[in-house]
Amino acid sequence: LVIFSLMISSLEERRREIHVLSSVGLSPFHVAFLFMAESVVYSVVGGLLGYLASIPLVISCASLGLELQLNYASTAVVLSTAMIMIAILAVTLYPVYIASKLITPSYERKWRAPPPKGDKWEIQLPFTATQDEEVDGILSYIYEMIMEHKMEDSKVFRTSLPVKFIEQKTDKMVVRGFEFKAMLAPYDLGIVQIAHILDIKDLVSNRHTFLVKMERMAGSRGSWRTHGREFIDVVRKQILLWRSLEPSKRVEYQKRLSKIISELIT
Repeated sequence: LVIFSLMISSLEERRREIHVLSSVGLSPFHVAFLFMAESVVYSVVGGLLGYLASIPLVISCASLGLELQLNYASTAVVLSTAMIMIAILAVTLYPVYIASKLITPSYERKWRAPPPKGDKWEIQLPFTATQDEEVDGILSYIYEMIMEHKMEDSKVFRTSLPVKFIEQKTDKMVVRGFEFKAMLAPYDLGIVQIAHILDIKDLVSNRHTFLVKMERMAGSRGSWRTHGREFIDVVRKQILLWRSLEPSKRVEYQKRLSKIISELIT
């Protein structure tokens, strides 16, 4: 009960920390693992300290004339210590479950990309932003990732130039992003797709969301579905890493976008 109360109080104190961890890309499973690791430390350290503390206690009892014959290597000692550790881990399951629910309040413990529809695939990424300046930096950061994959031996995918900048406006939204042809690894399978990585701004709420659109051009559909998920994962992790950058680095990326746009349009 003491450990249970300790974990619940720790959970309440670290709610803000949990949301920060979520914003930089940790899944509910990762957060649950952090709390479980904490309980493992409590159980292992507590069990060992209790075992070691019993030795001088027995020695002190002997000095007082209380003869206690103990076998420190007996199976009963090991089993009792193990049972205490298991009990500590068991009472942390509920706090661990609540911690994971703070990130995704549903039964889905891990983000999964939806399946494609025919040769087209649209994926809403688990990331939002509210500041236009921040999104400028994110787009520059994405463009850097796209250009880093121009090499012949690039992992996951290879960018085929040219890369196009897209900007579309309607009464309700503004869409900006990049369009390019990507070849997916392993390259001997001949998988080619047209990829769009888009920022969509809702003009009503001023909220930015990010969308990846893919269209298969060559290669088998089964291979495209398998290796397309790796492409999606690279883009998703690139965006999630954005908020782990230092503020000064983010400002640098924000200033680059206008130059990038002028280079791609001309």
